Amino acid sequence: MLSNSWRLAASFNWSDTTKNSLPIASSYKFKSQIIKVESISSSAPIKWRRAGYLQQTVSTIPIVEITALVVPLNRQKIFAVPRLYDSYSFVFTPVSWLKNGLRVRLWEYTGATIEREFMEQLFFIK
Repeated sequence: MLSNSWRLAASFNWSDTTKNSLPIASSYKFKSQIIKVESISSSAPIKWRRAGYLQQTVSTIPIVEITALVVPLNRQKIFAVPRLYDSYSFVFTPVSWLKNGLRVRLWEYTGATIEREFMEQLFFIK
């Protein structure tokens, strides 16, 4: 249903040797209510589950956070996010214990309108 309808909207490569995990902002303005996120770290132990946090934001003064999501480590996940504004951005904050590098990619769903039943399932499993 969702297989070929994605646009790569943002890609971050992050590494840090300090304990300060600084947020990384996406300049892309998302319009879809469906996003997919992927994180990859080849050096993280298998037992680690979290790559960081993704905040959905709106460019107002001050910046308004709409929702915050936990980004799983070394996998892809599809999220349905609230669509309260015409467009929005994301800020990714990596967890402080991932020192040896992390790649995060965000896709925006570009397909036809999603059926209401599917949207309800996405919100339910969140």
